[in-house]
Amino acid sequence: MKIVSFYNNSIEYPFVTSFSEIYLIDHQNNKYADLISSWAVVNIWHKNLKMISYIEEISKETEYVFQMFKNKSQVRLWDKLEEITNNDFFYLYRTTSWTESVEIAIQIWLQEKWGGGVLFLRDGYHWNSFFLSILFSSLEKMNIFQVKIYEKKIFSLWIDLELDSEWKLNSIKFLSDIEKLFKSWKISLFLLEPFVSFSRGVFFWKEVLQEIRKLCDIYGVLLIFDEVVTWFGRFWTWFAYQHYSVIPDLLCCAKGITSWYAQAWCVMVRDSLKKEFSYYSTFAWSWISAEIWLKNIEILKDIISLNIKNKSSEIWLQTLKNEITDDNFFIQWDGFLFAIHSKKKFNQLKMEEQMLSSGIILAYPTDTTIIVCPPLCLSNEQIIFFAKNIIANMYNFFTKN
Repeated sequence: MKIVSFYNNSIEYPFVTSFSEIYLIDHQNNKYADLISSWAVVNIWHKNLKMISYIEEISKETEYVFQMFKNKSQVRLWDKLEEITNNDFFYLYRTTSWTESVEIAIQIWLQEKWGGGVLFLRDGYHWNSFFLSILFSSLEKMNIFQVKIYEKKIFSLWIDLELDSEWKLNSIKFLSDIEKLFKSWKISLFLLEPFVSFSRGVFFWKEVLQEIRKLCDIYGVLLIFDEVVTWFGRFWTWFAYQHYSVIPDLLCCAKGITSWYAQAWCVMVRDSLKKEFSYYSTFAWSWISAEIWLKNIEILKDIISLNIKNKSSEIWLQTLKNEITDDNFFIQWDGFLFAIHSKKKFNQLKMEEQMLSSGIILAYPTDTTIIVCPPLCLSNEQIIFFAKNIIANMYNFFTKN
């Protein structure tokens, strides 16, 4: 069996047979440090003993509730989410897949507006043509909800991110372009990732996101945050929108909500939209998924507090910077997300193979960028060790190539 990457099929991956904390272990007992946190969703250890013990404990219970009905675990979960979001959202819509988290947000709003455009960033993780092909192609295969959208001539637009030589966004032009599109087209919603992860590793300034919020309010555009990568402690806060002080209208969540110990996805709706969405069915998960989600919040609460106390993010940044010895590389960062940019282009596949041969799993969205998205539970000693190894392997690669 050949195991390949989800975004390139040229690399043969190890066959993973077990897990131990940060490590994936293959059938030959080789260890690989998961320094991308399985794309930011496993924020606690693989095989976290607290979580495993809890799952074993609750699995012995015999409670079963039909999925369409509420149960006590779901009610406790909703109470907890209201607490950690400061009641910014009133409604939780359960989805059945990570793709559907974004899809259902778009479908719900466009049903309300009956027409208009979807604006997105070309370089977004979930919008690099994948969701567009689902939402706007093969229409005869779609359900009635999407066909209705199509009959009303829903269209899509994208906006490019123009960056300077140091990967900084041209904020003035970016905001100006957005406003021009809002004025010229009937835009119903704007889907945005607080960290554009898939192709470049672009961080937004807080002020830019706040201006986008203002523009959406002025022109009546729904703002959707896709927080699959950025929430549950990644920016010290439970959600990136809290870190940036920008409340979206809809918030799409997936995978990391349970640290991938159970399947769970959802869309959260802002309290100010209560009237528009009041007649939709209530959220529903199996009680065990809700319990695992609650336990994940409990575990992460302690981990986030410890990271803040130990200044773990700053240690990551400082160690990475200290190991870089020339001006061909520079780092952008926020919270526990780091983008190492190279002025020299590199072969992504060969770079990935170099790191894998040294037991390191990272992400390489372009031929100039390496993304580090580490689990939140590392000690400061482990942070220094892995940061040094990443840069050493990077330099080793450029020496050979």
